[in-house]
Amino acid sequence: MPAPAFHAIFSATVYPELKRIAARHIYRNHRNQTLCPTALVNEAYLKLYKHKNLEAIDHSHFMALSSRCIRQVLVDYARERGAQKRGNNQPLLTLKEELVSEPNEQNNVDLILLDSLMHKLKERDPTQEQVVELRFFAGMKNTEIADTLNISVATVKRKWVMAKTWLFREMNQ
Repeated sequence: MPAPAFHAIFSATVYPELKRIAARHIYRNHRNQTLCPTALVNEAYLKLYKHKNLEAIDHSHFMALSSRCIRQVLVDYARERGAQKRGNNQPLLTLKEELVSEPNEQNNVDLILLDSLMHKLKERDPTQEQVVELRFFAGMKNTEIADTLNISVATVKRKWVMAKTWLFREMNQ
């Protein structure tokens, strides 16, 4: 039996979960912006819907694909707001362990820079990039990431630490 199409699993249970993820991102990082959680989720859904042939294997796979779309929407939004360089009043994100945390000047990063570094990280180690994306953009816990990527929780933790260290180093050069 084929996996269900995206629009079939974008149900009353998934939509609120994605809105909570979007709200955390906005609350944590973009309090002064005009993008609301509903708009962020709807834009991500439109990106998913454009690819009608894509199929989600299960809930975790769907959330992973959704997190990629949320990331793309946030980056597109930051670019549209005129951000051209690091430190140019663009929306900031934090790579803190907590999903909901107060922004902190020492831990904030430029979203456009983060996206650029995520592409480089994918070239270096695709699993590290996936771990960061699932943890940061989908809000998944280590066990959920391990299940989604079919790796051990210890590997997820190790990949997260290595990716976070590399990202911080690259952002502060």
